[in-house]
Amino acid sequence: MIPPVNVTALIPAAGRGIRMGHQLPKQFLPLGAYPLIVHTLRTIQAIPAIREVIVVVPAGAEREWRETIVDSYGLTKVAHVLTGGPTRQDSVSQGLANVSPGTDIVVIHDGVRPFATPKMFEHCIQAATEVDGAIVAMKVQDTTKRVSEDGMIRETIDRKGLWTAQTPQAFRYDVLVNALDHARTNHIQMTDEAALVERLGYKVKVHEGSSDNMKITTPQDLAFAESFLHWRETKQTAVTP
Repeated sequence: MIPPVNVTALIPAAGRGIRMGHQLPKQFLPLGAYPLIVHTLRTIQAIPAIREVIVVVPAGAEREWRETIVDSYGLTKVAHVLTGGPTRQDSVSQGLANVSPGTDIVVIHDGVRPFATPKMFEHCIQAATEVDGAIVAMKVQDTTKRVSEDGMIRETIDRKGLWTAQTPQAFRYDVLVNALDHARTNHIQMTDEAALVERLGYKVKVHEGSSDNMKITTPQDLAFAESFLHWRETKQTAVTP
């Protein structure tokens, strides 16, 4: 059971989705009956432990987000829709600067991972109250190679103990502030927040995720997500009395 802590969810969604090859930002693209991002936010909205949500969006899109997404779908936990920065770290820092006073845990989640489950969030939040942070990740299943710039295999890496990181990722508020401040001061850029936290020697726990928790970045990803959503809805309908 999650102890009584104040939890803020931070959703970096400032990317333009160039790889998607669409005029609309990928977060607005339809996935079943709702825009992609709405699936993500509806899941977070329903998690009792999370008291507020901060979404960081592209510059100039704040009003559209507020009207088209937040207000239209009754996402009452969204406290702020903020302008993002040029990098993910900048966007996360912007969101972190606006969390409510007294926040204990910050959970960060990619807006384009619509199939993360409440249990994933809850496990990460729980673990972050016990250590310094926690992430969802998957064990590496395929044989892994290190390849040179000219395309030649340099070595085969033992996959034992190797995991691929996903989100959600949850951290103690003070730990995340320290990690981002250190990165900014030392001009460090990493691809996820856990990497910044690890560099300072903090303890980050791993909760095993799922291949269902896909990150949608290409048209192929979106097509697969549509098929998965249809399969899941059909399965749920079949078991409903």
